[in-house]
Amino acid sequence: MTRGLSCGVETRADISCGACVVPRPCAAPDGILVDGVVLCAQAGNASPLARCPVILSSFDAGGLLIGAPIDAMTDGAGLYATCVPCSVGLARVEATASCCGLSQAIDATNCPATLSLPPMTCRDCAPCPAGYTRVQGRVRCRGGGVVPDCGVRLSVRPCGGQELLIDVQADRLGNFRACVPCPCAGTTLRATSTCCPATRAVNVDRCGPITPIPTLTCPEPCR
Repeated sequence: MTRGLSCGVETRADISCGACVVPRPCAAPDGILVDGVVLCAQAGNASPLARCPVILSSFDAGGLLIGAPIDAMTDGAGLYATCVPCSVGLARVEATASCCGLSQAIDATNCPATLSLPPMTCRDCAPCPAGYTRVQGRVRCRGGGVVPDCGVRLSVRPCGGQELLIDVQADRLGNFRACVPCPCAGTTLRATSTCCPATRAVNVDRCGPITPIPTLTCPEPCR
């Protein structure tokens, strides 16, 4: 991707944008500036996907998570940029677009640095209907490898209704997503993988447009 600075506003060769992110040096001297773009291809041509939450995670060489994930948000041109600390043992940075579950990763062995991730092109980016939330997450095996095509059972209790069991299928990258009725505040939304003994639960305080599920980690390493 080609970038340039003109009058303090970032321009891109691949997108015509009016309110772009201007990358600035990380506040900490030992940080990595990570940026990228999220697009939507559902309508045919790829277009910027605005206000898409992006989660940045750091991993060591063995695929173990380092520290807490960092939240970012795309602007009106689908751009995001944030600073990731240079942690001891850092080997890889992964960005996940929460609005569609796609992920991109890049090697991050040099600090400080500026890293541009490949574009993430969502093909399932339409919002859920009113009264529904998009539940999404991923299935990984111990060490961070992908578990493709794994079944996931979602347990959700709508207000005034009985518990619903909804079965979804993860894709070849281990990502799953589904529109489910809004859970009642104060209840627990649970996801259970059917290909390995892994379960994660989320306490629901309110029904937002997206309800992320922490990674379902199978106890065995990938083969």
